[in-house]
Amino acid sequence: MPTQTEDARPPAFEDLPKHISYVPQGRGSGLQVRIWREGKTYQKFFAQSHFQTNEDCLAAARFWRDIKLQELPEPEGPGASQTEEVRGKISEQMTWTGIRGLGFQVGKKSGKFRLYASVQWREDDQNWSRIRSLHAHGIDGAANQLSRVLIEQIPEHEDKDPADLAQRCKEALRRLISRIYKAGSYPSSRHGHEEKRYEVLARFVEQDETLPVDLSGEDLS
Repeated sequence: MPTQTEDARPPAFEDLPKHISYVPQGRGSGLQVRIWREGKTYQKFFAQSHFQTNEDCLAAARFWRDIKLQELPEPEGPGASQTEEVRGKISEQMTWTGIRGLGFQVGKKSGKFRLYASVQWREDDQNWSRIRSLHAHGIDGAANQLSRVLIEQIPEHEDKDPADLAQRCKEALRRLISRIYKAGSYPSSRHGHEEKRYEVLARFVEQDETLPVDLSGEDLS
């Protein structure tokens, strides 16, 4: 079977059903089935290399998903039957860190999507920003660096203790990333590619022992 580049997507995987996402990783590419129920993730990876065709890979992933959905209880809460209003509220909360000036996004640079934390401020009638890759610096490293920028550039934080603010930033980023991961989709963006952004975020979460965090006390409604 031909090797896929990171951004290539086989035609068979262009319109994937719910709970199934394409994970491009060279010779290890395949389909990830991921179902969230009552604070727990049920998942299984299907490598393309284990099947004769991509269609067979998709059929196996779909079969496992269907069996697992039959075994699990029905979802509860706003995610089970969301109105547009509820979806809007969830989207707003999923993109909000709760710390003034601190932002997060899955952005594209040099043709690849990556997780970024940022600080944005306005000075001399211009917009400024400082961005740190979570892949390069980790959540802790990025939060440590950006917390100092928050103190220097955002008046609300100028009297904050650097260590305390850094810890708040770390917790806020982990909560936000976990919230998106557990929602099963990336918030709508005018730039598109939500499915690809979610796939990158999900891989990041699954490779980080500190993620996802417990969000059982949060209310998205």
